[in-house]
Amino acid sequence: MKPTHRRLRLELCHAQGNWTATEWNQVIFSDESGFNLSSDDNRVQVGRLRRERSNPVFALHRHTAPTAGGMVWSAITYNTRSPLVLISGPMTAQCHDLVQLMQRLPGAIFQQDNAQAVKTPLGLTLDTKINLRQRITKSHFV
Repeated sequence: MKPTHRRLRLELCHAQGNWTATEWNQVIFSDESGFNLSSDDNRVQVGRLRRERSNPVFALHRHTAPTAGGMVWSAITYNTRSPLVLISGPMTAQCHDLVQLMQRLPGAIFQQDNAQAVKTPLGLTLDTKINLRQRITKSHFV
């Protein structure tokens, strides 16, 4: 996480430190997880010092062809949850199925990883609903 992201998250925590239960009930928590169906995806976790990152001695050339797998995404709030979404392409904001969930939570806050918090408008415009529904049709639901 970049220093800017750490600072912004800390500021967000300070601003929300005195929230009531009612305010926290309007927060949407979401996460995504990738999975691999092949026996090995050639990923290796390597810990090294910051000054060693650009050193060619620590570079590893490997096969990077796509492997069978996918990604799942879902979200929860205080009293509801989204469906589990199977995503075949890269995870982007366009893939999220938030329309129905956010319509039930006017004023909710959605925080995507390493992004600014987005406050849900009290009413999504028709153009926004159509645009998001078109994006959703590209995903599969469980």
